[in-house]
Amino acid sequence: MKLLLILAGLASLATAECDMAAIAKISADVAAKACLTEGTADCTCLNEVLAIYEDSACANDDNFKEAIAQYKKLLDEAGCSGCFPAHATVELANGKIKSMDQVVLGDKLRVGPNEFSEVYLFTTQMAETTSKFSKIVTNNASLLLTPGHYIHVNGGMAQARDVKVGDVVVLASGEKAPVTEVDSAWGSGLFNPHTMHGDVVVDGIKTSTYTDAVHPTLAHALLSPLRVMYSAGISMGSDFRGAVKGLPQWVLQAINA
Repeated sequence: MKLLLILAGLASLATAECDMAAIAKISADVAAKACLTEGTADCTCLNEVLAIYEDSACANDDNFKEAIAQYKKLLDEAGCSGCFPAHATVELANGKIKSMDQVVLGDKLRVGPNEFSEVYLFTTQMAETTSKFSKIVTNNASLLLTPGHYIHVNGGMAQARDVKVGDVVVLASGEKAPVTEVDSAWGSGLFNPHTMHGDVVVDGIKTSTYTDAVHPTLAHALLSPLRVMYSAGISMGSDFRGAVKGLPQWVLQAINA
């Protein structure tokens, strides 16, 4: 990890003219391999290196953009890109509040005013990882979610990374509230429960369960067979990710959504 961060850090020292872009690309190639252990991606590793590149003065250079795209692709494929931190909270139908790392299949989570929906699938459950999240704040709520995760905003849906101060989000009560602050923050854990409905209220703000891997409308349609199976009493449980490794990439993208 130390060598990895040194290599990635070297790229961030590029001059304003980005004449070290070639070094950046070499560093990215080496770092990407170092973030993989026996074919399994280390989400913390990938997120830390991605943050170095995105914070670089040369982030808009074509070589840096290529490196950033490479990490984002790895994050998507590893299921590290569309989630909530472990401490994020949801409300159950019985009124109890649970942290994301305590949610289990079958829990009925709030998805809107007087509406709850059952969790039928987890596409990500990673307790031992650290990630950089988008932070979206209103006067009454504060939410952390990965930048590519969709959230209800301005009467439609947008990725968290595109939300701006002044945009309007939807609260658990159904009321709308302006965004007063947008920032980023590091958090522990990555969890993404999917409800039968396709939405979930997290920390008081209404979000989708889907990410930029596939548009939410298409992702929800592609996952319809899994919802039918779950309703029939068939569940993949914690072995789900292993069971789908051999599926086509376009299907995996929808699942990772």
